[in-house]
Amino acid sequence: MATLQQIYSWFETGDIPTQEEFQQTFSSFVHKEESISINKITGLESTLNNKLDSTHAADTNAHHALLAKLDASNLNYENSEAWKLALGVGNIPDNVALVDKGEVQEVYNKAQILAMTMLVDDFVADGKIRADKIEALGFSLSLKAVIKKYPETTCQQV
Repeated sequence: MATLQQIYSWFETGDIPTQEEFQQTFSSFVHKEESISINKITGLESTLNNKLDSTHAADTNAHHALLAKLDASNLNYENSEAWKLALGVGNIPDNVALVDKGEVQEVYNKAQILAMTMLVDDFVADGKIRADKIEALGFSLSLKAVIKKYPETTCQQV
């Protein structure tokens, strides 16, 4: 096949291309009725192979073994524990719930969450509410106390 420079030289002013040169000229172009194979376009095959398929992009199970789903439905116990450890919330008791009310909320680390929550161990001793924590729990307004003064008497042993 002739190079582009050779084809130009056949059509210089004053030159008359031969039938063979004329045919080579038009044979060097792709006609609109001809199909172009993928391997004739540099890099096209690798580009197409690297393209994300639209069904793959919409498939919620495409990488379920590698990535956590948005609703965490594909996480097992070990995955959940690993996430808790990574987020620093592994030691928060099971009875503490963090609810986002369906709205965009702030994200807190473990120290911030613990500072905002009341842990049972901080308020209970021997299964009973500690007297020094009643006010912190908000019970002080609901408890009525009556102070009575009893005369001092001598107790006799029976």
